[in-house]
Amino acid sequence: MNYKKTNNISGTCLQGYITLPYNSICNKLGEPSKVDEYKIDCEWAVEFDNGTVATLYNWKNGINYLGREYGIPKEEITNWNIGGNTKDAVTQLENILKGEN
Repeated sequence: MNYKKTNNISGTCLQGYITLPYNSICNKLGEPSKVDEYKIDCEWAVEFDNGTVATLYNWKNGINYLGREYGIPKEEITNWNIGGNTKDAVTQLENILKGEN
């Protein structure tokens, strides 16, 4: 399924989780978008041809939230949240990130 980057993440919420290295995500989705620099260090947002919106982001485990002493540098984060406007966002994003699309 085709997708494009989007800034329209209104109405998305947590739908699932995925474990992948940062570099693997960047190789598939490019560099992350600018974020709030508080609870999130990295975020990617895509919209699929069928209108499903998916977001991928860390939550409260990075340097922005926990500081340099306890926070994980973004390049070392492996546990990510998947947000979206439906549960289908998880499946579609997993297909891209695990190389099935």
